[in-house]
Amino acid sequence: MSGLYVTGTAVVIGSASGMGRATALAFARYGAVGLALGDLNEPGVQETAKQAKEVATNPKFSVTASHVDVRSWTSVENFFQGAVAEFKRIDYSVTTAGLLKIYAINGFIAVNDLEAYDNIQNTNARGVLYHTKAALQVMLKQDAIVIQGTYRSRTLGRGAIVNVCSDAGLVALPGEVEYNASKFAAVGITKTAANEYGESQIRINAICPGPIDTPLLERAIALNPALRDSATDSTALKRIGDVDEIADAILFLVSPAGSYVHGTSMVVDGGFLNMA
Repeated sequence: MSGLYVTGTAVVIGSASGMGRATALAFARYGAVGLALGDLNEPGVQETAKQAKEVATNPKFSVTASHVDVRSWTSVENFFQGAVAEFKRIDYSVTTAGLLKIYAINGFIAVNDLEAYDNIQNTNARGVLYHTKAALQVMLKQDAIVIQGTYRSRTLGRGAIVNVCSDAGLVALPGEVEYNASKFAAVGITKTAANEYGESQIRINAICPGPIDTPLLERAIALNPALRDSATDSTALKRIGDVDEIADAILFLVSPAGSYVHGTSMVVDGGFLNMA
């Protein structure tokens, strides 16, 4: 049997709002037994935990919510240690934490602000490295899970990791070197980890969204209203994506339905790259 369901314990970092919150709620709806949520925004992540309890379908469901700073290895390591202490194992681990490019655009490379470059690298690239490293350290100690398929049994492995990256990790638009470099790094970290740990039966993938309707995007549009039309027109579907569409793609990757998907950068962008 395979399908879009989950029964284990999930970590979602960056879950105070937007894609992270939608992913956390999707885990709860699709049957997760445990959910460890982390974010810099503690009130926001506590609200996500409250909403997750309301939509959870597993009768044994429980959730924790705590502060985590993806720029700090100590903070990420402590967060994972707390999740393991609470739930004993982590089956699915996702990070959506990141800075949007609107906060990083400082012109072309010749006049680039190096402090801004370091700031976004620390969140978007280093944060993905820390998340992947911490999740791997937990999953390598776990037993693999085996399920029965249509004709034979097959393994789901020791766990599944998804790093939410961006289309900007696959194509480099001018004037966005900080954001582009951070997302290319995030994709590269994910692909390297996939090559290193596939034999250990830990599946590792990236999601590369296009323009998605998140609070970060709304704040960017408030500063530059023309951004909404340009984001819409840049896609083949002529619309901005919904956070639930990213959450569903993540759930596919970690669920039995995606058990042979490994080392990919799944593009979920309404045809943005196809138009580029």
